[in-house]
Amino acid sequence: MDAKAKAYFEKSAIKYSKGDVKALLDSRLPCAGPLLTTTLNGIDNLGGMCYGFNKPVVERSIKVMKEKMGFPEGVAKFLYQVIRCGIVHQGMPKMGLEFFVGYNRFAGDEIFCKKSDGYIFMNVTEFAYRYLDIIDQIARDPEMHIVYYPQHNEGKKKAFKEAFDNAKDYITRDMEDYEKAHSTEWEAEEKARYKRGESASAYTPDMVFSIELAPSEE
Repeated sequence: MDAKAKAYFEKSAIKYSKGDVKALLDSRLPCAGPLLTTTLNGIDNLGGMCYGFNKPVVERSIKVMKEKMGFPEGVAKFLYQVIRCGIVHQGMPKMGLEFFVGYNRFAGDEIFCKKSDGYIFMNVTEFAYRYLDIIDQIARDPEMHIVYYPQHNEGKKKAFKEAFDNAKDYITRDMEDYEKAHSTEWEAEEKARYKRGESASAYTPDMVFSIELAPSEE
């Protein structure tokens, strides 16, 4: 197993994605959106690690839901086409269903239910628990599943530079000043974050583009 692929899985899937999903479940929020979007983001990323970040996201996400999470192919495609694409492109699942949070796991593997009036409902918490289950399963033997990690290339560097050149004049806050002004709050939050198993970023340092700022004029 590639050491960088393993490191990326541990940072992005376990500390970042699992940490965030678990924190949302533990908080028992009375709304489904944050939990649903965070879970879907994790599935997209996990698909890249398992099947390749160069593969179309539709292919790799459906394969994760089918081959890793155990959903029938038709359900996996429905989850992608109606729910995942709805969240990404419209900010909410597409027409045709409603969703809810139910923090007591009473329905086993079922994430959909229907009412006599024809409405379809999705249990977002059960979907999130199912995602956490597969992360834990993969973590016990990552060599069997995790192959890829995001890599720098000239195209990505160029795209970042072009975007940054347009925005750099507006990015003026010095991080050291922020840390000084919020030192107690910052330290406490970071300790709490790592205690919860979360990370401030999904990326390891070598996966983040460094930027060169012009020296300040004095």
